[in-house]
Amino acid sequence: MQIDRDSYRMVEMIIRKYPKYKRIYGEYLEEIMSASTSDKEVKPGRESSKPSSVVEAKALKMNSAYADLLYKRIQAVEYCYEHLTEKEQQVIKVRYWSDKDKMIPYNKTGSSFSERKQKMIVQKVIYQVGKSIGELR
Repeated sequence: MQIDRDSYRMVEMIIRKYPKYKRIYGEYLEEIMSASTSDKEVKPGRESSKPSSVVEAKALKMNSAYADLLYKRIQAVEYCYEHLTEKEQQVIKVRYWSDKDKMIPYNKTGSSFSERKQKMIVQKVIYQVGKSIGELR
């Protein structure tokens, strides 16, 4: 399971930015759901390309390409993370999400796993997330 260096880095950044993506997507959904109707109402008999109801407008906004991309990335990371054991989850959590500015080195994760085993866990997660988002074959 050899992974191209560029793909590896890209998927690693997706995993690393998972908390940010989750926050942005949550704010996006909250913004859509809290949006009020517009002051202008469509007159009967007049055709418009604008949505005719608040629900329709919200549905159209939720289908944006950016929101779909965020959703796919979030789902891929969550699915792979949920299928790890607690100790494996701890390795991923400490390595990628404990410090927002940098990745924690393997020897400072505080895990009972050897450095080699931690690298295998990380590589397995990167491979699974990459497959889920379609970056890897």
